[in-house]
Amino acid sequence: MGCQTTRLEPPPQADDQPARAIAQGVRHLGHDIVGLLELQYQLGVEDAKAATSGLLTRLIVALVGAVIAVSALPILWISISEGMIRLWDLDRWLAYGIMAVIGLTAGGLAAFLAVRNLGSSFQKFERSKREFSENVRWIKSVLKDAA
Repeated sequence: MGCQTTRLEPPPQADDQPARAIAQGVRHLGHDIVGLLELQYQLGVEDAKAATSGLLTRLIVALVGAVIAVSALPILWISISEGMIRLWDLDRWLAYGIMAVIGLTAGGLAAFLAVRNLGSSFQKFERSKREFSENVRWIKSVLKDAA
């Protein structure tokens, strides 16, 4: 008996075109996703710039207005209180108390309106949020259709 040598050959290659097409599709999808992420980032940066530029201006104007108003209020409240004392013959404590309630009410209303309007500065990010949702929806649909 002689020694037989068998030669191992690789199995026949199946047509690898589908595998290449899948790989190419994945590469294109990855490229598109990276492009969308880059655009999403740029949109977020632009929205942040728009939000902060308007916010800073509003805060500076509000601060200047508040300083001017606060510096004039004590003299105004005392003058009105003294006028109420003379005009209606009120006790001093009552006239000052009435003006304190009016001042607190006006201040509370102004603070409420300022806080409510300050929130509108952050609505600029709605565009980024909407675009991001659309991008995620697109990626999901592409991945679902490919499956």
